Amino acid sequence: MQPQRAALVIAGPALAQREVEFTKSAWLAGLRPDQRTAQQLREVSVEFPLLSRDLVVVRCGGTVVTGAVASALVEPVPQRPKHGLLNFSVRRLHTERDNPALSAAEERDLASFIDRLVRVGGVIDTAGLCVLPGRLVWSITVDVTVMNDEGNCGDVAVWARYRAPVAPSPI
Repeated sequence: MQPQRAALVIAGPALAQREVEFTKSAWLAGLRPDQRTAQQLREVSVEFPLLSRDLVVVRCGGTVVTGAVASALVEPVPQRPKHGLLNFSVRRLHTERDNPALSAAEERDLASFIDRLVRVGGVIDTAGLCVLPGRLVWSITVDVTVMNDEGNCGDVAVWARYRAPVAPSPI
């Protein structure tokens, strides 16, 4: 990524002008707050702590996110009898410094980001979750929990979602 583009990407409305200037000058000097070089990546690990493999723990640097998948056979909604159900939820462990209103908005934004990525990106076709049209479909729920966020929460949450298994074999 070129320094000019990096400055444009981070120059969102949430950052004050002096923060943008500081970040831009640090980027041009090849410095990062976590002491990595400009081209150095964070270490990523993916673990399945349970034998059932319905839970995954993803670490990227100091960011830790878990993803848990639950599935059940249910009746489809009448409007879409040949499509399964797919739901995402995100929650974040809070500290006393967190603003609850801001955190709730971030959780909703991250959940909708993952949902759009999976649905619009064509990762999961809900028609493929149909077992018997009009009678049985899989309902898949993916719960993402942000345990610690050191700046790359969105990436790690997406990895947690992709590493979690999606649907068991039908009956």
